[in-house]
Amino acid sequence: MKASSIFWGGFLVFLGIFFLLDNFDILQIYPGEVLKLWPLLLIVWGVALLKIPNIIKAILAALSGFFLAVLIISLFNIRINDFVDFNINDVSFEDLANDSTLTLHTYSETYPFSDSLNTDSNRVTLNLSAGGGRFIFKGYTYKLVEVRSANADTEVLTKVSENIADVDIEYGSNKIEINSLEDLEQIGNKRIASVKLHKDPLWYLQIESGASKIDLDLIDKKVRELSIDAGVSDISIKLGDRVENVEVDLETGVSNIRISIPNNSGCRINSTSVLTSKKFKDFHKTNGNTYETNNFEKAQNKIYISLEGALSDIEVVRY
Repeated sequence: MKASSIFWGGFLVFLGIFFLLDNFDILQIYPGEVLKLWPLLLIVWGVALLKIPNIIKAILAALSGFFLAVLIISLFNIRINDFVDFNINDVSFEDLANDSTLTLHTYSETYPFSDSLNTDSNRVTLNLSAGGGRFIFKGYTYKLVEVRSANADTEVLTKVSENIADVDIEYGSNKIEINSLEDLEQIGNKRIASVKLHKDPLWYLQIESGASKIDLDLIDKKVRELSIDAGVSDISIKLGDRVENVEVDLETGVSNIRISIPNNSGCRINSTSVLTSKKFKDFHKTNGNTYETNNFEKAQNKIYISLEGALSDIEVVRY
């Protein structure tokens, strides 16, 4: 048998085994360690070119297929935290507020709607635009929105028409100059903002950002739509059950994404992500790209999630 046939056959066999083990969380291979071993491929291929017995060439061809399969599955399982450390992942915003080296700036908009109005008719679109950083949506305020920012250039502008409001948050410059990995690692502690929202209106959230860590605790908010367009990102989302139909649209680059949804809500996921690790526990596949919870048809509240990206780790859990 030709060495090339053994190489490709071994590669496909090992790749299939690794993907199967990964899907059941039995084995996960990460690129940080594997990429250090890539010169082994050159060594094995080089030895295979020497005048050696065919049986040894066959063994080396199989090893080459093995190493290549390991490399691909490790890239498939790539994690943002393997190469981007936002430097503040384990620090709360409250702790940062007590940091004497960090100056926080507060921006807020008063609640523009009358309490006598039906709060379900009060609609607010919030647009957050940023070049990158860490953004924490947690807690609530009796104002419409309250932003505490480490960036003095942050702007919060609100337009109100009857029972509809538009809130634009410009987080400093949308352009960040990154010349090295160290620059990317340092943007987190220089660019951080905490955003608190009023509980009552229907929220339409749109976030556009570059390299970002985004924490969205929206369990007590009425979120109708959530749209995130981000680059290299670490995104955590927790949704509540105060709205019957929720639409979530995520378009990202290399990312870690974790979405938590209520047990009593039905959920449908449409994922067109490629080379992506998908963990959708308690979901069943209805076709090639669509997954649903068993209670989707009968549930009063439904969540529709659209995922688009590449080389990402996506997990949807129920609580």
